[in-house]
Amino acid sequence: VSLEEIPECTALSYVWVNAPYTSWVEFNRQKDFPITKNLEIALQHQRHETEGLVLWVDVLCINQNNNQEKMHQVQFMKEMYSGAKETCLWLGQAADGSDLAMDIVGSMNPEDVNDPANTLSTVELSALAALQGRSW
Repeated sequence: VSLEEIPECTALSYVWVNAPYTSWVEFNRQKDFPITKNLEIALQHQRHETEGLVLWVDVLCINQNNNQEKMHQVQFMKEMYSGAKETCLWLGQAADGSDLAMDIVGSMNPEDVNDPANTLSTVELSALAALQGRSW
């Protein structure tokens, strides 16, 4: 897919973990296309039982074996993420209070740092610290 012509899709941004390709998907009529376990889990979380979904995933849509293509396409990634119908950010599986941390982020008032909604307990601070401390 050329990033110069953004298709109507959901762009999936996920954590690139320095991990070997240990999982496989069928992609672009190629069976056993290698992916990391983290991407496999992200893709599983995006699946819907009855509805189709068109995803743009950099490691799948940009030929990782062609350095010239990678250099060219990386220049357009900002436009891809901003021009997609939606962008999904995958931070990994829930662990160490990450669900609580995401709830906190969603409920905070960014307009007023002194808003009581922004006052956090020790448990909430620990959950945020654990999420921020992940090895991205």
